[in-house]
Amino acid sequence: MQPEHHNFIKQIPMEFAYGTLAILGGAARYFTVYAQEGKFNFRAFLASTFASGFSGYMFSLLGISLALPQPFIFMLAGVGGFMGDNAMKFLAEYVTKKIK
Repeated sequence: MQPEHHNFIKQIPMEFAYGTLAILGGAARYFTVYAQEGKFNFRAFLASTFASGFSGYMFSLLGISLALPQPFIFMLAGVGGFMGDNAMKFLAEYVTKKIK
């Protein structure tokens, strides 16, 4: 039987992939808005992609906790990243309903 920390180390690459996909989803959302408005702000881009990375990663953890298939978890990471703060609001409501 392997120590617990070995299981954690094996999960890092997939979780890194989820976070990366979430960041790409956030960048896609920012560039979509940029294409519509025509204004690029580097600080806003960084803030948006950071927040999207966090929200997409949280969505992927939701998928993991629900034991969803791997492709679905990737989809949750990307969509969660694209949705950004809206994804976090949705996730907060979901968790609140499950706790009550």
